[in-house]
Amino acid sequence: MRILSWLFYTLAGLLAAAATAFFLYAQSLACAFGSPTGRCRWRWPWQLPAEDVQIFILLPLSGVAVLVLLGWLAGRAARRQD
Repeated sequence: MRILSWLFYTLAGLLAAAATAFFLYAQSLACAFGSPTGRCRWRWPWQLPAEDVQIFILLPLSGVAVLVLLGWLAGRAARRQD
């Protein structure tokens, strides 16, 4: 169970890193193809429209939260078995 706990925590970290990389990649594509003047302003997560917040922020955060919760529950079960 302890290995399962660490696996969930590792997956949560990887998902958070992948979501951050995807967010930065999507922002760079929006700058490359959306700005005819060549100037581009990066948007902070709280400046995004509602559907972008859901795709780029809420879905990855909910996945990370579920994986962290599963890791915590698996660690708790491992301590109970000892």
